[in-house]
Order: sequence, then C-alpha cells, then structure tokens
Amino acid sequence: MNETLNEKKELKRTVNFMSLSVIFYNLIMISVIMTQAIIESVKLLKNDPNASEAVFDNLQKEFINSGTSSIIGVGAGLLLLLLIYRHKHIIGEIFSGNKIMTVQSFLCCFCVFMGVQTIFSAGAYGIEHGLNAVGYSVMGDIKEASSSSMTISMFLYASVLAPVAEELVYRGFVMRSLMKYGKVFAIVVSAIVFGAMHGNLVQGLFATMAGLVLGYVATEHSIKWSILLHLLNNMVMGDLMSYLIKGFSTSTQTWITNGIMGVFFIIALIVLYRYRNNIKKYLAEFKPEKGYFKYAFTSVFMLIFLGLELFMAIDGITAI
Repeated sequence: MNETLNEKKELKRTVNFMSLSVIFYNLIMISVIMTQAIIESVKLLKNDPNASEAVFDNLQKEFINSGTSSIIGVGAGLLLLLLIYRHKHIIGEIFSGNKIMTVQSFLCCFCVFMGVQTIFSAGAYGIEHGLNAVGYSVMGDIKEASSSSMTISMFLYASVLAPVAEELVYRGFVMRSLMKYGKVFAIVVSAIVFGAMHGNLVQGLFATMAGLVLGYVATEHSIKWSILLHLLNNMVMGDLMSYLIKGFSTSTQTWITNGIMGVFFIIALIVLYRYRNNIKKYLAEFKPEKGYFKYAFTSVFMLIFLGLELFMAIDGITAI
C-alpha cells in the first residue's frame, strides 16, 4: 500500500514538474511576442501620435505575418528548459534510440504521419458543420492551422525552427522525463500535451494523433527522425505545397490537396493493417501500470495547463 502511494506521489511530482516547465516555456514565448508587439505599437505612436485605427490594423497584420518575435521566443523558451532540466540527466537521453531507421521504416512512418492529415481535414470540417448547426464557427482556427507563411521570417519559424523546437520540447524534455514510467505512457502523455499546447480545437486533435507517431519514432529510432518527419510536414506539405498550387483555382487546390492526402491515408491504412500484430504486441509489452494515466491527468499543474489551453481553444469558437 505504501509502495503504491509513494509511486503515485512520485509520478504526480514528475508530471507536475513537466507540466510547470511547459507552462513556463509557453509563457516565455508569449511574453516575448507581446513585448515586441507593445514596443512596435509604442514606436508607431511616437512617430505618429494621431495614427488611425487602420494604421494599427496594418501593423497588426505585419506583426502576425512576421516570425521574428516567435523565433526569439522559442530560443528563450528552449534556454529556459535547458536550465530547468540541466540536473535531470534527460538532455543526454534526448537523442537516444534503439533501432536503425531503414528506408522502408521511414516511408511507413511518413505515410502514417501524413495519413493523419486526412483525419484532421475530415474532423475539422465535421466540427465546423456541427458548430454551424448551433450558430457557431471554428473556421478561424481551421484557417490558422492550414495557413502558409507570408514572409521569410515566418517561413524560417513555421517550417524550420518550430518543428525542431517542438520535437526537442515535446519528444525531448517532456517525453524523456516520463519514460521511466513506460514507453506507451510517455508517448501518449507527451502527445496529448503536444496537442493541447496548440490552443486550437481543430489543430489540437491532429497534433495529438501526429504526436503518437512522432513519439514512437523518437523513442524507437531517435528524435532526429521525428524532427525530419515534422520538418517535411511543415515545409513540404505546408509552405511548399501551398506555393506550388497557388496558381490554380480554389476548387482545384482543394482537389489536389485532398487527393494527395487521400493517397497517404490509404497507404497509412495498409501499413497499419499490415503491422497490426506488431502494434498490438508493442502496446501489450509496454503497457503502463494501472492508474498511471489517472495520476498524470489529475496532477495539479497538468490540470492547470490543460485548463489554460482549453480556454484558448474555446476562445477560437465564434458566433456566426
């Protein structure tokens, strides 16, 4: 009994520490972005005290399309995590992996990862249709999740730095800190935290499912491969794809995108079916102890983190 109680306390302590570190990481990023926004607004007022609302609207658009503050924020956030975890013996484990990544394994993982995009698209418009029926919309979140970069700085952030940073944070610091409680536990919890972090109802669902694939890849093969998968998704299937098809009509762009995602989805189903026994064996072998998920998601700072992100996600729902 005492052993179980001590185990519960230790797990909750670990999850609280991890959740608090993620909260601080996100607060650092938000603080940097808000600080730069305030500085730019003050500069504008100093140069033009009578600036109109339209001028401020243009400044806001320029700021949103710029990735400079996000790049600085991510750098500051990663530095904070390095300081927080410097004595936790996790940093040296982040790039560890058990299996060699073969071309076949990578392609299978890539197809499953991309196949999740189809579920995201179907789920996004399913949620939108359901909300429309009661007078609400989440289209703003859908557009935000699928938007492409408008500036070089935003491209560098969204397509390069963000994937690398997110893997280091969620498949690195977060997942590795939970690994002592089992692979499946660490992969699932880190995926849920990764999904919730987006503060976007629609994107969060996709990110959670994608996080399961990325977590498995990072655990079994090395985080460098999950970084590559993440980079390919954001850069190739995000910005590059948008650039290549931007000359077509909206309907044609939709057909092209849905066609590509449909092919990946079919291949993903084939891969999952072919390796279904391996997946079942993996889940059974590394099944977490009873109560672990309950302890994790009833930890104080995990509840605070999820509550904050849920508030942001709900805030993205607007009346029609």
